[in-house]
Amino acid sequence: MKKKLVIGALIAVLAVGMVMAFTACGANGSPESVVKASIESQSKFDVDAMLDLMYFEDSKDRETLKKMFNERLGEMGEISSNIKITKFECTVTDVTDEELETIKATYEGIDVQAASNCEYTASIEGTIKVSVGGVENEQDVSVEDEKGSVTVYKVGGKWYMAIIPAGQTDIGM
Repeated sequence: MKKKLVIGALIAVLAVGMVMAFTACGANGSPESVVKASIESQSKFDVDAMLDLMYFEDSKDRETLKKMFNERLGEMGEISSNIKITKFECTVTDVTDEELETIKATYEGIDVQAASNCEYTASIEGTIKVSVGGVENEQDVSVEDEKGSVTVYKVGGKWYMAIIPAGQTDIGM
């Protein structure tokens, strides 16, 4: 029973992880590339890869977040993942003037050059292996056509995933 709960919790974390942004996640190239890189790193439960993509003004913030993620994942046991993205589609549109102003206000002091909304559909499949107290359990994972919407912004030639969901003009903090 405990093994099933752990696997269920991991699948839930993975599904939620596909549609959430942690703070700001950066990638060269295009808005699509930052969204796909974020999904890939989250589906592998790779904290370092997630954080390597993130924008931090202060390295202490990165270390605090890394510690928090590692503690949370550690509570679930040892996790390994062999998950691949089997489908990824992304439609990019410009943000409204109000959304752009909210992003600029949120990231005060950072020269935001552009921003876009990304509506995406992603499918993943593979396996997750969890070891809790020496007991291993492997679970096949298949998530089809998961839809999400994120806002990305460009600073210094890189795209970053905003903490503000697409279409929202208030970060709610």
